[in-house]
Amino acid sequence: MRMIRRCVLYLVIMLLITFFAIPQVVFADTPYKAWTPNYKNKLVPTVVPYEPVGVIEGGFQSPEDLYIAQNGDIYIADSGNARIVAFDKDGNLIKEIGEGVLNRPTGVFVDDNKFVYVADYGNEKVYIFDDVGRLINAFGRPNSPLYGKRSQFKPRKLVVDKRYNIYIVSEGSTEGLVQLNVAGEFVGFYGVNESEASLKRILQGLLYTEAQLNQLFKILPPSPNNIDIDDDAIIYTVTRGADKDNLKKLNIAGQNMLKTVEIDSDMSLASNAVDVTVSKYGNIYVVNEDGYIMEYDSYGNLMFVFGGKSNNEDSAQRFGFLSDPKAIEIDNNDMLYLLDGTNNIVLLYRPTEFAQNVHQALYMYRQGLYVESQQLWHNVLKWNSNFTIAHDSIAKAYYKEQKYKEAMAEFRLANNKSGYSEAFWEVRQDFLSNWLSLILGVLLSVTVLIAILKRINMVNDAARSFSKRVMERINKSKLLSDLLFAFNFVSHPIDAYYSLRWENKGSILSGAILYIVFFVEYVLSIFLTGYLFNNNDLLNISLTSVLVTVFVPIILWFNSNYLVSAINEGEGRYRDIYIGTAYALAPYIIFTIPLILLSNVLTYNEAFVYDLCFYLMILWCAILFFIMVSVVHDYSFGQTIGNILLTIFAMLIIIFIVFVLYLIFNQLYQFIYSIIQEVMVRV
Repeated sequence: MRMIRRCVLYLVIMLLITFFAIPQVVFADTPYKAWTPNYKNKLVPTVVPYEPVGVIEGGFQSPEDLYIAQNGDIYIADSGNARIVAFDKDGNLIKEIGEGVLNRPTGVFVDDNKFVYVADYGNEKVYIFDDVGRLINAFGRPNSPLYGKRSQFKPRKLVVDKRYNIYIVSEGSTEGLVQLNVAGEFVGFYGVNESEASLKRILQGLLYTEAQLNQLFKILPPSPNNIDIDDDAIIYTVTRGADKDNLKKLNIAGQNMLKTVEIDSDMSLASNAVDVTVSKYGNIYVVNEDGYIMEYDSYGNLMFVFGGKSNNEDSAQRFGFLSDPKAIEIDNNDMLYLLDGTNNIVLLYRPTEFAQNVHQALYMYRQGLYVESQQLWHNVLKWNSNFTIAHDSIAKAYYKEQKYKEAMAEFRLANNKSGYSEAFWEVRQDFLSNWLSLILGVLLSVTVLIAILKRINMVNDAARSFSKRVMERINKSKLLSDLLFAFNFVSHPIDAYYSLRWENKGSILSGAILYIVFFVEYVLSIFLTGYLFNNNDLLNISLTSVLVTVFVPIILWFNSNYLVSAINEGEGRYRDIYIGTAYALAPYIIFTIPLILLSNVLTYNEAFVYDLCFYLMILWCAILFFIMVSVVHDYSFGQTIGNILLTIFAMLIIIFIVFVLYLIFNQLYQFIYSIIQEVMVRV
């Protein structure tokens, strides 16, 4: 018995030693999730980039803003207590500024000389304090006539550049940011938002008289609601509720340098932004009203979304959620500071190892060190294999190393078509340089051989004999003859439709085969068109939906056209419309396969060739539809246009009727189903 106990004891000891001796990989148990855009710009889950690690409490009351100085000190606009409070990195109180002077401070900024600039919304003034809290200057609404007599001055946020120009977010300032010099003199407005005209306003502008328009409210651009500035004196703004350009990175002329991509998400992201800040790497961080924190790279590409808002008592106790986000700041160690106005605290978030790798790799990437950053990006892909920016950066590293095939694969994973095009151009050039001479030699040899055979009449006799035998076989087969008759609609469409109407060319079977071929080629074009010219989501293609997309419009067309033509004295039979519609698709049927092949050998430099061929093919089909209606029904030019428009209108009416019937029967089904369920429950 003792031996058994000793064995068990030794076993437990060995397990404990093994457990503590082997390094353990620990993932932070964060209360929130994180997302990143995939190559289709849809948010997908990812590793959490930031984890909550601490809280700063200082007896705040309704704080409105915070700022991290160069030395790491934390300044908070404690609006409820009418003061500015400063803490060190460890959260220890250093000093209080502005007591007895400030009324309702809503913005704070600290320059390189540790001078503290305060936007006081209550007093409608901007105050400047020195590093020990003494009042240096104060100024209110500018007296300059350029400021405007009706323009109010209600400062809410502010930043200061290297020349000590002050940029102020003034509530209701539709002209943009208010720019003052250090003496409080008005310099001008900066970074005005664009006016957003609604459809209603556009219609009013077209229909109303000038007197009526003067009675309407003017269309005014929205005012920015927060601001930040980076080490290069570039200013960033966020505008809540704007339809576009919610986040701006302003150049010297006040124009937005960011071209943000619209993200497919149910979450409201930058549209309800509260504040913005910029890291030493140039990454941009935005917090919105819903407590979500978004991180963009310096070009405006969204990288991460994480966080959330406390919506009930349970989630309010969960560390890391925000109740009332007011401000966001970042220090030189990439630590995020989030000010929560309801809970009167500052939440601290630390970057995870995943985010640190992303930041370091991005920094090297922006320095042009593509190859050097490659290992960091591979580390990132170990955490998230679908991280688009990582694939894009690795592709550029391969491109710089002249590994063009590898670059093509990575560019495709990143959905970077322009980069893919450049890499493919290099691959194609390499192929042509190796094989072009052989290909040209073969073509030249074949050409010379044919010329010699023609010279001795061997080819002509053989060609005539072969052509005669082929034509005899075709003429014996009515179906084959009708199918090949499609080529006549490309070269002589009017004569071909005349033969179709009056000489009974074509058949119901040949029409059906042409429709099937059209469908097959349409499917092939979806899946086999070259990557550069293919915008289809191949992973989510449904053959059923493709079938409906192809055949429903065709069936609606020839049925609607027959009904409309019967009313408007059209001479065409239902058979003629059915077969004529099939032959009108002849250009698509004949040229789609060559166009697919062409799309796989062209780059963006030759995109005009593909586009020209594609649109000519579609235009040709449209012309054949027009000729079909005109010849088959014996219409004039004007009658043909009227018939086509009425056919389209009839198609829309049929769609509307089917939709209404669907709604009615769906409601009836739901009603009957609910009755059956009720009966089953009660019985």
